[in-house]
Amino acid sequence: MILNCLLALLLSADFFTGAVLAAALTKLVLRFADLSPDKKKANALRAEAMLIMTSTIRVGQSKFCSAPIDEDSNERILNCIQTLSELDVKPVVHNVFLSDTKAAYSKMVAAQEVCMSVAAALSVTDHKNRKRRQRRGN
Repeated sequence: MILNCLLALLLSADFFTGAVLAAALTKLVLRFADLSPDKKKANALRAEAMLIMTSTIRVGQSKFCSAPIDEDSNERILNCIQTLSELDVKPVVHNVFLSDTKAAYSKMVAAQEVCMSVAAALSVTDHKNRKRRQRRGN
């Protein structure tokens, strides 16, 4: 069911979803590799994730897709594949995927909350000012 939905999204040229899936799979594989002592299982999981990612790119390059894969999504998926292929060679990228992206997301959410609070405060102030003007006008 989920695979059918993902395939339908990809065939309708929603490759942002494919890039998000690639990033999520990369994070899952990295976390599993950190936590599991079973290197054989971790390697199999890594290979399966890379297969899904390459298949996503191939779908985007096929004639069955309503539009070709965009350059940004293609690049993001390729970066995920490269990260998994160099898992043991470049542990710095490992930290980028697991720690830095989470920190960046937390900062973004906090900034949005501040913006929403400021907007709400301005809205209340604007409402009060309108009421004052109405009272003066009457």
